[in-house]
Amino acid sequence: MSEPYNVHRELVALWIRQAVHFEGDFMVKNAGRSYLSVVKGKAVFCDNGLLTNYRRKPEVLEKILHGLVDKYHNFTHSGYYYFYSRGEWRRFKP
Repeated sequence: MSEPYNVHRELVALWIRQAVHFEGDFMVKNAGRSYLSVVKGKAVFCDNGLLTNYRRKPEVLEKILHGLVDKYHNFTHSGYYYFYSRGEWRRFKP
């Protein structure tokens, strides 16, 4: 069951920065089977099952992840799945 969770832009920026700078994990999925995952600074892009190492500068990677969160309104961080539904951010542990 999902629960409301107070997610704001600064918190998402902190989580993205931690993942890009070797301290955590962050993943954004689209509605299909594509996703961009960053785990301890290493970025991997998956498109229909094809994994590709995604090499970008940390600043560029942060900007890309922010754009994907703004576009798809969902992400995974530290074992929780966060999504935007009915005017509020929610999370659940799969």
